[in-house]
Amino acid sequence: MEIYPQLNAIKKGNGFNENVKYFKCDWTPRKPEDYLLSNVLCLHIREMIELQNAIEVDNVKNVLVLNKADFKNYILNPDIYPQIENVWVNQNIVLNSEELKLLEAKGFQYIPREFFGQELKEAAE
Repeated sequence: MEIYPQLNAIKKGNGFNENVKYFKCDWTPRKPEDYLLSNVLCLHIREMIELQNAIEVDNVKNVLVLNKADFKNYILNPDIYPQIENVWVNQNIVLNSEELKLLEAKGFQYIPREFFGQELKEAAE
């Protein structure tokens, strides 16, 4: 029995655009002893942002800043900065006032608190 038989009627040659992306789940210990949980969660945040916003984090229009190197490569890059529409920033990066102004101009959001608030509370972060 097919759950969605109408999908079989759609042929690729009939102008239907296929758009499929696969995500793999893995476990992260909730109470780490030798690292910050928020930093580990940031390594898996791209998929969460893409799923929540139905976008591709391409580091041009939609930028993910996990560390100072990312900040330099994307935010301080004069070829990329004007194209940026959305920015998500690791909450553990220390920013000076000039850096913060650049991010505020783009309406940035801190991560991973927006996705993993409960987990971070449990780990006392």
